[in-house]
Amino acid sequence: MMRMWIAAVVALSLSFVTSVFAEIELQATLDAAQEVPAPQGTNPGEGGTASFLFNDEDKSLQYDVNLHDLTSAPVLGHLHQAPILVAGPVVIPLNVPSAATGEVSGTITGVPADLVDALLSGGLYINFHTAANPAGEVRGQVTVKKGSCSCLNLGAKAFKSCVKKAIKNLDKSERKEEAIKLLAKHAPLASCGKSSGPKKTIACCFDNTPEHNIVTGKLCAALTPKACKKLKGASLGAGSTCFPTNPCTPPASASGAFAF
Repeated sequence: MMRMWIAAVVALSLSFVTSVFAEIELQATLDAAQEVPAPQGTNPGEGGTASFLFNDEDKSLQYDVNLHDLTSAPVLGHLHQAPILVAGPVVIPLNVPSAATGEVSGTITGVPADLVDALLSGGLYINFHTAANPAGEVRGQVTVKKGSCSCLNLGAKAFKSCVKKAIKNLDKSERKEEAIKLLAKHAPLASCGKSSGPKKTIACCFDNTPEHNIVTGKLCAALTPKACKKLKGASLGAGSTCFPTNPCTPPASASGAFAF
């Protein structure tokens, strides 16, 4: 009887345990200038914004869109796969915004792994179609929101401290995530504003790790090829260097893609 009571208590306790998921914030600014092919008869200042929340645990993507000043009510909306100013195929259909408010929300479940990679590296764009522009009237590249710790405005020491503090502020279960563990190892090695580094090293690129928007974009570390491989980095080869700029992450585009 006692054993049954204990089992019941344990089961009840477990029912109140909630999982903590890594969430990544993304965004897009839509306008007619980014649309390919160029739309016709558009209004000055038309466009909109989109915000996204990607759950790295169940691979779901929530979105909120607000459009304004289109030539007419949107009739279709999609996520496409292609770089900036290139037309690409539809990969995910979206809900159509309200004709009255231009607003719409939704959740995409089970985003495939290949699309996750594209999503987190600026390879997807969002667009909406109207009767006047059935090929698309407004468009915006989807990018990860800038990380709270960035080499763009922090030196190596300050960047390391920022990442360490951000990780410390996560829940214990979140700190155990593999991506966060790798970030804790990689961040202290980042070149971040340094003008030089050790000899006989190459540029070692660490993958984009945007969990919780602590850091976005690839980090560059000056390491030996052996050390780079051990730390799961990607070598840019003999003669490559992290100085004076980071060769692992392309410069930020007009849409903000790849900024970190």
